[in-house]
Amino acid sequence: MTFNLSNKQQKKVHLLLILIFAFSIRVGARLIRGEDSFWGQYEPFHSLARQLVNGGGFCIDAPDYPNLYGSKCAYFAPVYPLLIASGIMINGSGYYPLIVMQAFLGTGTVLCVFLIANQWFGSRVGLLACAFASIYPYYVLHDTSLQETCLFTFLISLSVWLICRAQHTCSTATCGLAGIILGAATLTKVTLIPFVVIYCVSVMLLKHWTIQSRITHIISLLGCFLIVVSPWLVRNNALLGTPVLTSMAGRQLWVANNHYTFMHYPEMSIDFDEIAAWDNISKADIESIQILSTNEIDQQKWFLEKGLEYIVDYPALTLSRSATKIVAAFSLKFNPYKDSLAQTVYFVSYFPMLILGILGMIISTDDWKKYLPFFTLLAAFVASTAVFWSHTSHRTFLDIYMMIFAANAIVIGLNKVKLAHLI
Repeated sequence: MTFNLSNKQQKKVHLLLILIFAFSIRVGARLIRGEDSFWGQYEPFHSLARQLVNGGGFCIDAPDYPNLYGSKCAYFAPVYPLLIASGIMINGSGYYPLIVMQAFLGTGTVLCVFLIANQWFGSRVGLLACAFASIYPYYVLHDTSLQETCLFTFLISLSVWLICRAQHTCSTATCGLAGIILGAATLTKVTLIPFVVIYCVSVMLLKHWTIQSRITHIISLLGCFLIVVSPWLVRNNALLGTPVLTSMAGRQLWVANNHYTFMHYPEMSIDFDEIAAWDNISKADIESIQILSTNEIDQQKWFLEKGLEYIVDYPALTLSRSATKIVAAFSLKFNPYKDSLAQTVYFVSYFPMLILGILGMIISTDDWKKYLPFFTLLAAFVASTAVFWSHTSHRTFLDIYMMIFAANAIVIGLNKVKLAHLI
């Protein structure tokens, strides 16, 4: 029996095979690494999830320096702990349901790569780009790790595709759905807020849209976004007296801007720099932090003021450090540093994609407005990194767009080679 499939059907089969392979390789990689390595990462997520399952809320003792920080009620964004809690409710240990769920999310990201690339450049580029995403070493190894990266990457890639669809079809409903997904992504990792702001401002500057179209687009996106994040803001306002998304930002700003920030970072984890800062903090400052340990918001304001004070006192140094932080995030060396094998795998997978991706962007500038979600996402990440900090692992949610542009460059190159042979 023979099957005569149309070109469109063949592409659907190829896409399905890539997705099956992506799921299988993620689950397989986790099973090889074992359960112990899963629970050994980001233990606070697991502790909070168990607390939720047992009927507790989101208030926990801060995972770092609990004698100074006290109890925290808005420390972690809620969505990923809820995902872990659902895994525990399905199965007592939560291990197998979680790795399956996260492998599906990672596979969902691979599908989103196809959808975005297909929207921008067509199905050939889409298939090649999602094939890249299916075997990208960082995704394969970390999509089933106990961290929010997999969920965040899936949600933001899905929202970018929906935004691109909304731009193309002028669909208010699609734009609203994008806002819902953006809200979920923000409640997974609040660092997405700059993107929401920059994107909405950028849309207002698009002259090829009518004013009414721009306003409708933004209202639909922001309206649905606020519907999703509002319950968390209302909850925090009721508990803490302030509608904050997180109470971690102040401390993060201080960690990123003090005398000891670059003692180990970026080669080693910035956590070591925080330890150095704590080891050298004055007795008076420790007393101030301890006094504020019962007031989560005021304590974080204290850290915020310390970080801003350092920026104001050392503007030139801060500017120089900001450039170094951005370079570190896009470095050809994985940081924090890992063994030589991991560094080699990272370089071999990242460097060609980066070069081809940049080339693909250069040859695709004829309709740059189509890629506005990516450019604003990139701008938001760079701005956030300059003020705070990032390791290379924090940048990886952007790598899917480099894969898409790289795939486009390859397809264009192959078409030119084919055309040259025909001539």
